[in-house]
Formats: sequence, C-alpha cells, structure tokens
Amino acid sequence: AHAQADDDDAPAAAMRAGEHGKGGGKGMRMHGGMMMPGMDTHMLMRMADELGLSPEQRQTIRGFFESAQPGFRKLHDQMRSNTRLMLNTQPDDPRYQSVVQQVSQSSAELAQQMVLQSSQLRTQVYAVLTPEQKTKLKARQSEMQARWDERRAEREASRREAAEQRPTR
Repeated sequence: AHAQADDDDAPAAAMRAGEHGKGGGKGMRMHGGMMMPGMDTHMLMRMADELGLSPEQRQTIRGFFESAQPGFRKLHDQMRSNTRLMLNTQPDDPRYQSVVQQVSQSSAELAQQMVLQSSQLRTQVYAVLTPEQKTKLKARQSEMQARWDERRAEREASRREAAEQRPTR
C-alpha cells in the first residue's frame, strides 16, 4: 500500500482526538501484532481500544509515531526508488548486472534499517504499556498469528488444488 502524504497524519489526528476512523489513511500498519507505520486509523484505534490505552498513553504513543514518520517515509521512498530502477532497467541493458547488485545491496541495507527503526518504535510503545496491556497485546499477537497461519494454509491448499486441476502435457 502506498501512503499519500496527506494521509500520514490521519492516524495521529484520530488518536489525538480519540476518534475511530473508517480506514482514513495509512500512516501506521500492524506488524507482529504491534502498531507500525502503515497502520490505518481504524486499526490503530481498534488496537488502542483493545489494550485500553489511557488518553496519556495515546498522546505519548502518537508522539512516538510522529517522530518516527519522517524516517519511515525516507526508507519507503528509497525502496520505491529501488523498485523503479529495477523496472526501468531491462536484462539486455549493459548496466543490468551492475544495477541488480546495487539494488540488492541497497535493499538489504534498507531492510535492516526498517527492522531497526521498527524495533525502536515497538520498544518505545511497549515501555508505555502496563503489565495488563502487555498481556492483552501478547494474546492479540497470538490470535493474529493463528489467523495468519490459517490463511496461509488455505492459500497453499488452493494453490495445490489449482495445480492438480491443470491439464498435464
């Protein structure tokens, strides 16, 4: 999902106002059961409500996300540039292998930075939670992982079924 600049403030505004949005933009996204950049307003507010965050916790967490947003935006833009570079370089271009090496190295570095920045944000948010909220979060993460595993198994079964129905030559 590509976020538009105008949408990035929607989760923070909704969290500040204590409102529930209907998807209003993608400034934050779920990652491992924790609020992450890319999560839309509805998801962010639902998670805040499920954990029973106080107004003070919401404000503190909003500040974390607002501080992290420029760094995540920069990484996203760099990843998008890598994608464009690969799409615009054809295999018969004499520079193709060089571009592949460059994008491969850059993508690895960007992935590392994303993991580090995400973990920093997650650590900040986690430090604000009470022991009860941490327990709720862990249960929510387990539920989400079970649903994800179930959906993955269903997709794999569908693929196997489709492959079995294809005519063989």
